[in-house]
Amino acid sequence: MRDGAAGTHEQEVVCYLASWSVYRPSAGKFNIEDIDPTLCTTLIYAFAGLDEITFAMKPIDPRYDVRERAIERAVGLKSQNPLLKVVVAVGGWTEGSTKQYKLDGLDLDWEYPATRGGVPADKENFVLLVKELKEEFSKHGWSLTAAVAADKGIIGVAYNITELSQHLDFLHIASYDYHGKWDGQTGHNAPLYPRDDESPEDKMRNVAHTVMMYLDAGAPPEKVVLGLGFFGRSYLLQDPTNNGFGAPTLSSLRWTLHEGGGLPWLQ
Repeated sequence: MRDGAAGTHEQEVVCYLASWSVYRPSAGKFNIEDIDPTLCTTLIYAFAGLDEITFAMKPIDPRYDVRERAIERAVGLKSQNPLLKVVVAVGGWTEGSTKQYKLDGLDLDWEYPATRGGVPADKENFVLLVKELKEEFSKHGWSLTAAVAADKGIIGVAYNITELSQHLDFLHIASYDYHGKWDGQTGHNAPLYPRDDESPEDKMRNVAHTVMMYLDAGAPPEKVVLGLGFFGRSYLLQDPTNNGFGAPTLSSLRWTLHEGGGLPWLQ
């Protein structure tokens, strides 16, 4: 590996691959072969699914994941970086799938325990799941991590951070999407610190506050991995002349095709 590449230091550098990015048009397309595996200590392939009847892990996109060998090609990047770990992100787990592709572990992406139709007991159920998985994974030397929320309203409800930290190798904080079209106004996707003009509620929606919440709740600093969203968000403004932070945005849009085809027009 070249100087300065991942693996020449003790820090964890996690590269999260959104497999569906292969379907983006033109220059936005991103394929397995576009990854520089020397930049990562761990590559996470997102996502695999979970069969609701058998609870077996299954590909979400069989054509790309399996028939086009995307997962296999991702694992093959280890030939360029022997220190690279390749894991799959999923909302569940079965041993057979993990062995089939010779993956190095699993990243749990449960969005989110005890919320979105879940029950309060899921907060502790998640701990039990992680504990049981870790006991089995340790026998094989597999890693076990979890993607965890950045929203303060979810953190306290969904996670027993102290207990999760005992069994997870790393907690991957999804520190982005603090603001978006759901707010009805403009805002920064991943602000590092609060702004002076924000409300008390919004001043808690930033990376620094999220990290401190995890540390204060008992997460060991050496197990915290800060997620960086390498994307921004755009907005359609109600008034183009009012274009600063907090400007009202359009929440309901209708698209029609231009006469004769071509690009859609906003109405």
